[in-house]
Amino acid sequence: MQFKITAVLGVVLAIAVLRTVAHRAGLLDHPGGRRQHDAAVPLVGGLAIGIGLAVALAARGSLEPAPTALMASALVVMIGGVIDDRIELSARIKLLLQIFAASVLVEFGGVVLFHVGALFSPAVQGLGGMLAVPFTILGVVGVMNAMNMIDGADGLAGGITLSALFWFGLAAWLAGMPAHASLIGLFACAVAAYLLFNAGGPLARKFKVFLGDAGSMLLGLILAWLAIELAMSPFAPLKPVTAVWILAVPICDSVSLMLRRAWRRRSPFSPDREHLHHLLQDAGASSGRAVVLMLLISFSFGGFALFAEKAGVPEYVMFYLSMVIFVGYTVFAKRFFGRGARTDSTGKF
Repeated sequence: MQFKITAVLGVVLAIAVLRTVAHRAGLLDHPGGRRQHDAAVPLVGGLAIGIGLAVALAARGSLEPAPTALMASALVVMIGGVIDDRIELSARIKLLLQIFAASVLVEFGGVVLFHVGALFSPAVQGLGGMLAVPFTILGVVGVMNAMNMIDGADGLAGGITLSALFWFGLAAWLAGMPAHASLIGLFACAVAAYLLFNAGGPLARKFKVFLGDAGSMLLGLILAWLAIELAMSPFAPLKPVTAVWILAVPICDSVSLMLRRAWRRRSPFSPDREHLHHLLQDAGASSGRAVVLMLLISFSFGGFALFAEKAGVPEYVMFYLSMVIFVGYTVFAKRFFGRGARTDSTGKF
């Protein structure tokens, strides 16, 4: 418990210091375009989470079960993310940065997705040596992008991360993996501390901060590592398809949006207002209610998937059901937004 408290205090103190640094360094998110806040907001939430976790892990004296490669990959993501927040890197450079960070995690941390489970039939589909590494890198980059793209409303990315961490932590605890469950709890405390300054309440009103690209990609990296680590563990706390369900909301939102952009012959990374939270707001929900609804959906998906796995529901049934939901959402969103995508070149993708 003391290390979790250390993580919280580390995040809070880091935010207190970094807010001043952000104003001097120009590390700010200014209102305008798709950005609907009233004043410039420091983009230091992700940095604070990283610092808080580093302090807590140092105090604990051990990185286990997190590999050193995860820390190195996180450092790459945070440095690149801060540069992106300051000068706005091109989508291509940003993608190369994510691939490099994922490669560090895979090559030096041994984090590899060797199989995808029994997705199409009762037999487990393995990934050959030629496919396992690139497929893993693609998955890690995909989750980082998904979290980066869904970070468009107060409390959304952090809340979805907490939801995923809860189900990952429960799966690890049920499988008898206390070290993993404890580390996940440490992650959750750091994210919760950040949310005090982002998702409403007196601290958020007076000292609001955003994750920034450094933060959203850091959260994506952590979630991707946990999904692979738990799914590939000999203890098998969860199956790959269950991990996908736990992360379904950001994955579905990002992949669906990129497909719809490609359908219109636009760059998959071009900015617009066609994310799920925008759809809900255009349907009449306030920003806060849209976030709450998405968090409820995310939490429900994770609980349903873990319960279904423990109840013995075949993986291929869960996979086909997820495809039905994904296709249904994509078709609905495409019709809802119509042919004229609303773009704003000032926003991030």
